[in-house]
Order: sequence, then C-alpha cells, then structure tokens
Amino acid sequence: MGKHFDTLVEVVRNNIGNDERAYKIENVRQYLESIVSRAKLFEFPFSSFDVRGVAGKEIQEYDSHMNDYLELSRQNRTEVITPFKLTGIEDKESVTIFDKKPYQNSGDTIRIISCTCVNPKLKKYGEAVSIFCADLTIDKTFNDGLMKDGYMKANIAPLYHLDTREGKKAFSFSEMPENVLVSVREGDPSQQIHMNPSKAIAKMVIGNFVSYLGELVYIMDPENFIIQRESNASRKLRERKNGKGSDKLLKTSMRPHYIFLNTEELKKWILEQAKEPWPAHPVRGHWRHLISDFYKSKKGQVISIPQYWTGKAEFDGINGWHYRVMIKKSPTDLAFYRGHEDCKSMPQRKD
Repeated sequence: MGKHFDTLVEVVRNNIGNDERAYKIENVRQYLESIVSRAKLFEFPFSSFDVRGVAGKEIQEYDSHMNDYLELSRQNRTEVITPFKLTGIEDKESVTIFDKKPYQNSGDTIRIISCTCVNPKLKKYGEAVSIFCADLTIDKTFNDGLMKDGYMKANIAPLYHLDTREGKKAFSFSEMPENVLVSVREGDPSQQIHMNPSKAIAKMVIGNFVSYLGELVYIMDPENFIIQRESNASRKLRERKNGKGSDKLLKTSMRPHYIFLNTEELKKWILEQAKEPWPAHPVRGHWRHLISDFYKSKKGQVISIPQYWTGKAEFDGINGWHYRVMIKKSPTDLAFYRGHEDCKSMPQRKD
C-alpha cells in the first residue's frame, strides 16, 4: 500500500503542473503540498465494492447502516464525520482525500482530492497518473440528503484535473459544475449516472466519492478499531527533527498512517504482530437508531455506543513497526487510549 499516495507526493515534489491556477484554487501546487503534508492516511486492504460483504450486511440492512451514519453526521452538523479533519484513504485503485477546511463554516461542501497511478503495462505510453480536485455538495432536496433505494443526489464542481505520462504533464484543465445522481451501492459508478454528464472528471468524482463513502463508513463504524502504524525510521526522524525544518512531503513509510480491525481480527493480529504478544480484550461499540416512543425527545436520532479497551495500547511490532490503539469515545472524538480513565465513564457492556 501507499503507491498512489506516494505518487501524489512525487508529483508535488517535482512541481508537475507549474504552479497553475484553478477554479477556486489560487496556486495548485501550494494547495496540494498543504494537503499532502497534513493528510492522515488510512490503508484500505480490500475493494470498496466488497465492503457490504465484509461487513456481513444484506442490501437493505447496509442502506440503513449508511443512513445511520449520514444522520449521525447531520446531528453533528457536518456532511460526513471523518476520523481526522483531513482524512485520506488508499485502496488498490486510488488514494482519495476529503478536505472540509475550505467550507468548515458552512458544513455543506466537501473538497475531494484523488490520485490514481496506473500500471505501465496497462498503458502503451508508460506509467500514467491522474489527479483531480472537485467540490461535492450533497443535495438535500433529494430525500433530505439521505439515501433512497441506494441513491443520493449531489452537485459536483470540478476544480482541477492533471494527467501525467512518464513524469511529465500530459494535460490539465479546470471545469465548471455538473449535477449528477450517484449510487452508493456496489457496481460500476460510471454506469449509474442518471443525468449522463459529458465531462470525464465528473465520472471520476462519482467513482471516488462512492468508494470513499463506503470505506469511510466502515472505518468509522464503532465495531472497528483504529490503530496508528509507524515505522521505527519515521519515529527516529521525528525525534531527530523535533518539529524543526522537517520535510513535510513524506511518503507512507516515513509518516504515521492508520489501519483498522474488528474485535476478532484485532485479537488475532496482536498475537501475530506484537513483539511481545498478549491476549487483548477489545469491546466493540455500535450505532443505535432510537425508534421507540420511550425516547420521546430523542426519538429518530442515532446515538453511538462507544468502544472499550483494557490493558496496554501502545507496543512494538515485528519488522520495525510501532503501533498505538485509538478509541472512538464518540462520533467526533477519536483519541489514543491512555488507560482505564479513558473508558471508565463510558457505558460498558458484555460483547
């Protein structure tokens, strides 16, 4: 993993794009450099189209689960709840980053930055890289911004698109908004565009938004734990620099990044990956949709039952890695587990 993100780092380092301006972006390179330096990167080990199957949910159950997440996001006054302010997810197809900062006051629009590196064997002109940036706003006039029969409506404003071949710019352009109806179910998103926009960038935005949203919901699900993963070389570099003059454009192996596991996977993983294994005792959380009249004022809301952890949560792993377990205290509060005081005020239950 890290191929697509590391390619984005190389493009920015080499200043491919020549400090171009773009729609709503004063200087493309400076903006991308800021994104690359600040992004928190997740490794997503399987295809976004396999998320529902891996989660073990039927179609209707999965749609309901997605809507619980969207409703929970709305309750917290944001389009989508993310683990960090600037969260990147890399899967086998691409790396996609959600940037909410340009519109943090309105909470209505998300900026999407994506990079895809295509294997040279698949392109007669050699290695191809495609980078795009676009603004996406979920249209609340369509089913109040939630899903209906697997669909939701969004307004897309393409801002910038750069294609490179063999490390050189092939072309770039900036476009104006397109309105599209996107599907968040599995399948080829490019075949599910009801309004048939002609611009290629709109199709790429749709595909990456669909993939990212499914992956993001899986990561944010309280049933799954987030673990920070960092190489010993990266830790030594941070200690040596001590925050002074460090290279901001670091590749995956030289920066902290994040993985996620459910309770059973986590127990097994610690036994296999820790230098000094121990029997871990993670307790999953979950989302609960309040539908009973018993809840009165909170009826219809979605609440999050937090995770629970006991024992040490920072350890050295094999092959030169260091790990730190994080706890989802609430939908918007993700923190490194520091000890029992982090969980003692949380509702506890048997798993």
